[in-house]
Amino acid sequence: MKKVLSYLSCLILFAFSACENKPVPTNIVSCPKAVIIDTELYTSGPNDTHIIESISIDGQLLEVTYLGGCDRFEMNFVASELVNLALPPIYEARFSFRDSSTCEALTKQSECFDIADLTEEKPAILVIKDWPETFQIN
Repeated sequence: MKKVLSYLSCLILFAFSACENKPVPTNIVSCPKAVIIDTELYTSGPNDTHIIESISIDGQLLEVTYLGGCDRFEMNFVASELVNLALPPIYEARFSFRDSSTCEALTKQSECFDIADLTEEKPAILVIKDWPETFQIN
């Protein structure tokens, strides 16, 4: 019985240690990824499980901190092409997350997105699906 518990403990320890946290960047100056403006991807793109912890916008840069998969995942920031032409205009967007990892742990990670294509008309409102706050883009 002790042998079985020992193997089980090692297996659990390995499962959690196999997934390591990526460092969360601070003071981001530029972002390698840009918002994708595509209504079809917005409505039917990948939507695997993830937990958003924080979202911040600084000028044309959006930073998101989230809990997601360990490796082999893809995250994009996708906006609908259909803009509510109220004054100010309202953009609807969401995070598209595809996780093909077998790791069950949720690791804290951060991504940055260039949202310059959404900031052409200022001021504007950005509504992010499943996030309680809206953002004023000035």
